[in-house]
Amino acid sequence: MPSKPLRLAVLSDLHIDCDADPQSWELAKAAFRAAQAEGANHIVVVGDVFDCSTAMARDQGVVRTYLRRRGAWHRDRLTLVVGNHDIFHTAHRSDRFIEGMNIILQDAQQMYELFCHWAGELVDEDDRFGEYNLFPTTKLLGHVRLSCIDTTETNTADSTNGRVDTADIGLLSGLGEGVRHVLAMHNAPLEGRISTIKALDGYAGGFAKTDLRRLQRLVDGAEVEAIVCGHIHNNLGDPYEWELTGGQPVYLMGRTGGVHDTTPVIGLLDVPQRGRIRWREVEI
Repeated sequence: MPSKPLRLAVLSDLHIDCDADPQSWELAKAAFRAAQAEGANHIVVVGDVFDCSTAMARDQGVVRTYLRRRGAWHRDRLTLVVGNHDIFHTAHRSDRFIEGMNIILQDAQQMYELFCHWAGELVDEDDRFGEYNLFPTTKLLGHVRLSCIDTTETNTADSTNGRVDTADIGLLSGLGEGVRHVLAMHNAPLEGRISTIKALDGYAGGFAKTDLRRLQRLVDGAEVEAIVCGHIHNNLGDPYEWELTGGQPVYLMGRTGGVHDTTPVIGLLDVPQRGRIRWREVEI
């Protein structure tokens, strides 16, 4: 008798800042409640949990305490992917002048390491490939392997993270044997801002320009069957799903936090042992 599909709830771009916008935290809590109400076996937040690194440093304890009380702060029930807003001072909701000064003064690498220490509580040592870097990381969840990469880009001089290199591709290769492999990343792998990336050249999140080939090699080598991502807030005519050249579907979930007046939703990815992977969206 085949097992039930594993239901992966996908949230993104919560942009929590309890100080600048308390409502952002209320909406985030509603998103977590909705994921559990829909019977999700596992929740993955694909980046921009927080609105800026200041909010990340200040509010991460509040988020962890809430999720612990709901029984969600556990390796088998929650995964957090780093996003650009989590480690850089690029807030949507805070004072723009103050945040502009913080961009000049901050140490983005320190913020990255702080996020990874926090999110790393949800990752066993056996799930990591490196002693110091949290990403890439991979978890086996029954018949589904969930792998996460960092695509935050290096947009400050002090940050050395944010690039997927050939070593990451090698580490993830061969992990899909006997399981369904899902890849989680923050930056949506779009070619510019067109509605499909069937062409081979273009820009893919933290991947270098004209290097969608490298992303394609990663998903082919690791036998990835689906990609979930965020970053794009879905209000600029971008599609909610499309395919890589190898046929791997990409599902975009960049509007859970309602940024830019988007409709807050969560994504649900049902992954059976065999057969079609199914995706649907639920309004919060």
